[in-house]
Formats: sequence, structure tokens, C-alpha cells
Amino acid sequence: PEAGGNIVFNLALVYLDQGRLDAALDAAQEGLRYFRAQEDPGGEGRALAVLGDVYDRMGRHDDAIRSIEASLPPLR
Repeated sequence: PEAGGNIVFNLALVYLDQGRLDAALDAAQEGLRYFRAQEDPGGEGRALAVLGDVYDRMGRHDDAIRSIEASLPPLR
């Protein structure tokens, strides 16, 4: 089950690296939904951190801050 979330998460990273921000956003959000449904706090934290990176690159700095801040508790 975890592989599905990790695949989508990795796609988000690839899309972000390629500058395909809309695709990265979609993949990161899908990964976040998956990890939350699986009650996987580590995956949720990683997905939120990537979402923060995507939002930052999109110029959506308030959303980036919220996502990064939300990623901290699950990663502790």
C-alpha cells in the first residue's frame, strides 16, 4: 500500500525538478490524500513539505508557509 503513495510523491519531485509546477502540485496533493488515508504521518509530512516547495516556486508564499509549518509535527 505504501508504494502507491511513494510513487505519486516521487512523481511530484520529478515534476518539480522539471519545472512542471501544475503537475507537481497535483501529484503532491494526491500523495498527501493517500498518506492521510493510510494514516501515515511520515508520508503526510513529506508530502506537505513538497507542497510547500511547489507553492513557493509558484509564488504562493502564504500557502508555502502553511504547508511547511503543517509538515513539522508529522515529521517529529
